[in-house]
Amino acid sequence: MKAGAMKKSINEGFMNFFKHSSPVMLMIDPSTSTIIEANASAAQFYGYPLESLIGLSLEKLNTLSSEQIYAEQQRALKEERNFFNFKHKLSNGEVRDVEVYSSPFPVENKTVLFSIIHDVTERRIAEETLAQREILLKQILDTSSVAIFLVDLKGYIVQANKRMCEMFGYPLDVLLTKEYVELIHPKEREIGRQKMLELLNNKIPSVNLERSYWRSNGSEFWGNLTGNRLYDAHNNELGLVGVIADITEKKEYAKQLELLAHYDPLTHLPNRVLCFDRLKNAMAQTLRRRKILAVAYIDLDGFKNINDTYGHHLGDQFLVAITERLKTVIREGDTLSRLSGDEFLATLIDLAGKEDAMIVVERLLNMARETIVIDTMSLSVSASIGVAFYPNDSEDVDTLVQHADKAMYQAKQSGKNCFFTFER
Repeated sequence: MKAGAMKKSINEGFMNFFKHSSPVMLMIDPSTSTIIEANASAAQFYGYPLESLIGLSLEKLNTLSSEQIYAEQQRALKEERNFFNFKHKLSNGEVRDVEVYSSPFPVENKTVLFSIIHDVTERRIAEETLAQREILLKQILDTSSVAIFLVDLKGYIVQANKRMCEMFGYPLDVLLTKEYVELIHPKEREIGRQKMLELLNNKIPSVNLERSYWRSNGSEFWGNLTGNRLYDAHNNELGLVGVIADITEKKEYAKQLELLAHYDPLTHLPNRVLCFDRLKNAMAQTLRRRKILAVAYIDLDGFKNINDTYGHHLGDQFLVAITERLKTVIREGDTLSRLSGDEFLATLIDLAGKEDAMIVVERLLNMARETIVIDTMSLSVSASIGVAFYPNDSEDVDTLVQHADKAMYQAKQSGKNCFFTFER
């Protein structure tokens, strides 16, 4: 076959492929920026009759200026690039996003641009919608008052919101290099690791717990963690999603409520409620250990005179001072409580006999009468103490304390500054 015939055969074969291909195809004369050939798919896409499309200037299709169109054609001719993103106008005025693959092609001793056009409008809309959703999601996450984070299957943080960075004091790029368990307080870190592994291995469905966390500066805070497994659209497990709420203030408030409910606000001794609760528990343990227990009801002699003479402010200071002194007398395991104004109760546990209690009671008496100096004033009181024993005097908490109170009243009646044991 002669060279000319072969070339003609190739051109005929290519043009047959060109005209009957389903993708949109154009041949463009770069010297005039006009369409010199188009296939049926192009006519259908652009909405022009085929004969009208051929000879049409690119300015009718492309939203770029003629200068910009020329510059892009030159890049394609020089093969500096062959992939372009354009906006093309249809015959009805609708604008579509297209991807154009354009390369030089020889036709009859002339170089033209052979272009394949793909309509990517729906894809671009979907991408833009997804991008907008991602922006919106990021804004929602970053304005959240709780820390939100993702952990991969190896336990490393792979995504976190702004609050997470603020809560732990790390910039995002540093946070994304850390294992989640590194953020847990060292004393709870291993327990946290086990919980995470149980959740990753489907041994537990979710977690909802309170734990202590560790900031970048070494300070700790309390957080409430909720965590669940994370899956993709095909139900493949990706890791975990976690939410942490800072509950430090809540914990502090609960602690304050606990103090108010069970401790005297002035002396910080257990109040009547906690005193009776501890006494009940101590009585149960005493029975199991086959020991005895004593309660010493303490009433200060002369405290009312201090209050009346110097005022309640100084009286409160005196109560705090004498409390600290009385605490030095009782043994480890014993409890000193404040029942009311100047009345206290000492619970003495694990006694082998009554004599052990008497030693502590004598010390309480001696300590109570020692002079206390407040604002250069020397102040002194004494104490009247009543003692009752468990289980001898009663097996009921309220009754046992009442018996000690009666014995204390006898000490008052007998001149104060002494103690009496309960006698039936």
